[in-house]
Parts: sequence; structure tokens; C-alpha cells
Amino acid sequence: MVSKSDIENNADSAKRISSSLSMGDVSYYTKDTQPENIKSNSREEVTYRKAAKTASSSKFFVSDTFDSLDYTPITNQLELARQKMQTFGSLMVEDSLRLFLFVVAGIVTAVICVFMEFCIHSIGHWKYGWFNTYIMDSFETHPYELVSITLARFVSVLVPVMLGTALVVFIAPYAAGGGVAHCIAYLNGIRVPKILSMRGLFVKLFSTICTCVSGLAGGKEGPAMHIGAIIGGSLPSCLPWLQFRSDQERRDLAAAGFGAGIAVVFGAPIGGMLLALEEGVSFWDIGLMWKMYLCCIVCYAVGSVVYSIILGVDVRLNNPELSTLGAISTTITRYELFEIIPFSIVAIIGGLLGALLIKIHIYVYTWRHKFITDNKRKLLLSFVASIILTLVQDVSIRCLRHCSPMSDEEMGRLTNDTDTKRAHQLYCGDGEHSDMSLMFQQTQADILRSFFGKEILDTNSLIWFSFVYFFLLCMTWGLSISYGVFVPQIIFGAAWGRLFGTFLQHSFPDTQWPHPAKYSYIGAAAQLSATVGKTFSVLMIMVEASGSINFSFPLMVVVIITKVVGTFFVVPIYQTQMLLQGLPFLYTKPPPLSLDITSSNIMSQSVTTLIQPPTVQEILDVLKMTNHNGYPVVDQRSNLLGLILRQQLLVLLLYKAYKLPPPKTMREMCECLRVYLKHARKRLNDGEILDSVQPKYYNTKVDLTPYYDAFPSTVTDNTPAVKAYCVFRNMALRHLIVIHDNVPVGVITRKDLAKFHTFENFFRLGVTEMLVKS
Repeated sequence: MVSKSDIENNADSAKRISSSLSMGDVSYYTKDTQPENIKSNSREEVTYRKAAKTASSSKFFVSDTFDSLDYTPITNQLELARQKMQTFGSLMVEDSLRLFLFVVAGIVTAVICVFMEFCIHSIGHWKYGWFNTYIMDSFETHPYELVSITLARFVSVLVPVMLGTALVVFIAPYAAGGGVAHCIAYLNGIRVPKILSMRGLFVKLFSTICTCVSGLAGGKEGPAMHIGAIIGGSLPSCLPWLQFRSDQERRDLAAAGFGAGIAVVFGAPIGGMLLALEEGVSFWDIGLMWKMYLCCIVCYAVGSVVYSIILGVDVRLNNPELSTLGAISTTITRYELFEIIPFSIVAIIGGLLGALLIKIHIYVYTWRHKFITDNKRKLLLSFVASIILTLVQDVSIRCLRHCSPMSDEEMGRLTNDTDTKRAHQLYCGDGEHSDMSLMFQQTQADILRSFFGKEILDTNSLIWFSFVYFFLLCMTWGLSISYGVFVPQIIFGAAWGRLFGTFLQHSFPDTQWPHPAKYSYIGAAAQLSATVGKTFSVLMIMVEASGSINFSFPLMVVVIITKVVGTFFVVPIYQTQMLLQGLPFLYTKPPPLSLDITSSNIMSQSVTTLIQPPTVQEILDVLKMTNHNGYPVVDQRSNLLGLILRQQLLVLLLYKAYKLPPPKTMREMCECLRVYLKHARKRLNDGEILDSVQPKYYNTKVDLTPYYDAFPSTVTDNTPAVKAYCVFRNMALRHLIVIHDNVPVGVITRKDLAKFHTFENFFRLGVTEMLVKS
């Protein structure tokens, strides 16, 4: 083991480098400040290119509480023995079981998401139907009716909002929001606490139902993706096959469940798969893509069949009654070639509004984490939001009583539904509907069907709804409750898009092409693409959810322009949330123009090694004195032999391996590997395990040869940082050992690389070194 004097020397060397070689100072690296045990670069000149340090007040940072997952298999003697015990037949059985797990993940995700959708549909229809009918029958007959209706509306908002908030605050705080950013970080290789918690699944499920039925600007799709990821990632824990419990297997299943969530709630299996690949999955191949597609198809089919049976409609996979957006008529989506110009204008507006929403979200998030720190304030904030939402709905419906004539389509749909027909006639005569009733007294799916249908809506009503819903979006994003951003963004985009189409219709009254519903559809796609910053997946989701394949070309143009405009000003919403929460996300490309930086500049010099074979006392000292998750194993001459994880050492101490001889036969090694896999993901009690070691065993030698990874990934101290970044990112590593003449001199971890953030906006390109803090 390294002596205390060696550790102090390494620490002094690290201090010298960090004080004089900070990447925000004059240069990345100079010859005078190189540590003595590292050779200088052969180049005589050094490029003076700066990576500006972010200010201490910056809202973006890298948290030191997150660590990487063990996506790379540990190639030790135990794993080699397991592989030698396998046959081609056992591999085929294992592949078949793997496909079975993907199918099961799709089925379970479908059932849970259908339950969530059914609850939202049933409770929402009962709530709004009762309110509309009661208001129409009783309003203005007696003064107390006004008070009773207001109180009833307030209770119908307050109860679900407070219940959803209480579930999150008191049971699972990690279930707040949609969870998409955390899922993306997990799939990138970040160990996010409680990301696959079953408690979080149930809290997110019921909290999302509360959000949607309350009327807040929160959707179900983000939580559905998180729920699918939890189901896929947690499935191996419910089964006896330990070979599927590795982080890599869980990652692949979680990625499939992530896409399946979108597939079932939007009825878009291909869009769900593309969203998972485009947004979430950092490591994928053709084999994983095929298994994800299988999971999404199964989830979509099972969800459609189950939901059709529950609602008592025809069992069809393309039933328009079940789609989120409803079936858009082909007469609406007809377009002329010159309409590409107004479509592009809509795309630009969507990009600007999406950037504005993300900017506001940054300040709302920062304010909430600065002032809303305890549970009482979180509950109070939700209470205030309930009051505001009630006032908005009440004032809009009672004061803005604009009536528009019903369309033939709307009259036909409501012929056999007398209560619903009367409800939408709020304060209006026969053959008319209340605009505010359609916009505020329906579920989110019904609101979208109204915007994308042939209903006639007044311009003033659309202006008011767009303004109010923008405010509700900003307010909902600051609450401690489960919610998604997809459907609310689509509703907001559909509102201002229809307003734009109505303006064109008034400007060109003698033409047929400026149909408001068409521009409502375009605005929804533009707003969604601007917020999430994606193109292919948004395109497929909008096409599959509406069945308008003939309108795909205008959507292609819109999502491309929107993405360019939006990313010109801000980072997309999920990347923004990861930066705000300090998640050390690693992008595909390394920081540009950084070939002058070497691994020795970015590595952590506080490397602690174990000399093979160490004593129990040396292992205890290392575990107590450091909090590293991996330790290089060296021989007596400090030459690198391998890498052993902290979890492996704790399991060895837990099972008192120092009392037993190391495993020799293949069967013994396979049994040791089985024992480790049972504890590989558990949070072990370090203090209890270390204190359980009896002093009489302190001088006992522990042979680590069967356990440590004999083939760890390494780079030399003069390897360019760009190369080190690519090796770490592409191989999904947790530790990258930096060596000099085969002697470990440092370790590169995720945080060492993630703190260098590449920004590209406002015609500027650069690299900022974010602060690493708690």
C-alpha cells in the first residue's frame, strides 16, 4: 500500500498543478509546473487557449455526489471461469431469456400506463361533466350557488394537487417532475440514487394522475417514460437469473422501457423507440435497437387492446378514439407548396417561445431551490398554485362568455351525449358552444381534439388561453409533484398555432388553405421540438399519434427550423435540467480544440493503490482513509496489475474471505461470482463491515488475484485529453487509470471530464469549466 508520505507528495503535486494550471488561467499546461514523475511534452510551444471558468454564482455546475455505474464488465478470474463453464446452447438459452425480459417489460409497462390513462380519463370526464352540468343548471339562481360552485371547483383542484404533492414530499421526493432527465443521466452511465425505486414508481403513478385531473399544465408522458424505465431496470431483481442483474443488462432493459412509455401513451411505437435512441440511450447497437423495437411494439399492442376492452370500444390497434391527438382529417392536412413559408414562420415562433420557456424555467428552478427548501414551503407553494388555478378557471369561464357556433363534426359527435352537449353550451344558445368551456373544462386529450378538429374558436379566446396556459406552464414547473412536459407543450403550441391560423384565415377569407386546425397541428409540433430539442422522434410521434402520414414533409421542415432556432439561444430542456441538478453527463463529442491538454492535466492525482497481496489492516486503512470507488492493484515495484472496486473489497470483508483460501476450481470461482452479483448493487454499511473485522486477522494476507480486473482501461500521462475522453465515454468506463512507465499516477473519473462543458449559441463556440460542488 502507498505510504502516507507518498500520499502527501501526491497531494502537494496536485495542489501545484491545480493552482498554476487551472484551465481558466493563462494556459492548460506549462513545462515548469509538470510534476517530477511525469515527462514533459516533446512540443516546445503550448497553445494559450482558455476554457473560461464559470462564476461561483452560475446556475450550472457538476455535483460531486454522483458516480458512474459499472457498465463495463469486470474481467477477473471469476468472470473468465463463468464464461468457460458456458456452452453455445447455454448462450442461446440466455439470449432467449433476454428477449423474454424485453417482452415482459413491454407488457407490464402497458398495463400500468393503461391504468394511469384510464384513471385520468374517468376522473377527468366525471369531474368536468359534473361541473359543467351543475353550473349550467344552477348558476345565478341563488347567491349561495355562486359560492358553492366556487368552493367545489377549488376543492376539485386543491385535493388532487395537495395529494400529489404530499405523496412526493413525504414518501418519495425523488419522484418529483417527469424523471426524464434522471433517466437520460442513468442511461449515460450516472448512478442516480433511487432512479429505479419501486416506491418511486407508485408515487409517480398516483401523483401524475393527481396532476392531470387537477388541471395543472402537467402531462403523463414524462412519468410514463420513467415508469417504463423503472419496470425494465427493476425486472431482473424479480427473477432468479443473476447474469441479468448487471448494470449493463439493467441499462438496456431500462432503455427499452423508457421508449415503451411513449409508445403506449401516444400510440407511437416507432416514435417511442426513436425518442429513446435520440434522447436517452448513450450506448446502443443494432441488437439493442431491435430489442427496444420489440418492447415498444408489444407495449403498444397490449396497451391498445387492454384500453379498448376497458372502454368498451372496438379492439383496434389504430383506434382514433384512443389516440392522444385524435384522428386529424385529411381535408385539414392538405397543403400547398407555398405554405412552407408560413410553416417556417410558425417554426421560428415555436423556437423563440421554447427558448423563453426554458429561460424562465432556469430562474424558477433556481428560486425554488433557494427559498422552497422544507416540506411546509413545498406544500404551501402547491396550495397557492391551487388557488391561482381555480381563479384562472373560474374567471375565464364566467367572465369571458364568448359563444361560437358548433361545427357539423362537433354536433355529430355530441348527438348521443346530451349532458356533454349541454355542458359545452355553457351560457350559450342551441347550436353554440362556450370557448372557455372547451379550453378549461376538458381533459388534456379532449382539449387537443378540439384544437385539431373543425371547432370554431374566437380569436380573443385563443389569445387569452395562450397567455394563461403559458403562465400555468411556468407555475407547474416549480411544484414538487410528478408531471411531464410533452402534452402541455403540445397544448400550448396548438393554442398559439391555431391563433396564427385564424389570423391567416381572416387575412385570406376567400381561400381554403389557411385552416386553423392545420396550423394548430404545426404549432404543436414546433413547440414540442423547441422544448425537447429533438427532430426525428418528435416527427414520428406527431405522425403516429395523429395518423397524418401525408403531412410528414411540412413537419420535417418545421422541426428542423425549430431545433436550430431554439438551440441557438438555449440548451434543450432535459439537458438544462441535468446542468441545473449537477448531473455529470458526458456528451458524444469531447471539448473541441483541446489536443494540447493531456491526461495528467485533468486526472485526479490522489490515487491510492493496494500492493498485492495486501493485509487486512491495509485494506481497512484504505477503505477508512478514502472514499474512492476503485483502487489500482500494484506489485512490489508499483507496476499496475489491475483494478479492484470498493464494493468488491467490502463483499470480501463481509464474507470474511481472509479466513478462507482463494477459490481455485471453476466451480468455486462461479460460486464466488454468484455471491458478489447478489451484493453488487446493494448499499452496504461500510462502518458496520469494517468494525466487524477482528484484530487478530489484521496481519492476514488477502490474495486479490481472483477478484481484481486484470485488464483495466489505461492511458499514459501524455495521452491527449480528447483521446482519454473518447476512451472513457465510448467504453462506458467508471475509472480510467493514468500510468507512467506502467506505474499508476492518477485516475480519471466522470466528474473530471464532465466539468468541461461545450456551449454553442449566439454565434459563439467555447468551453467552460463548471464548478464541482455538492
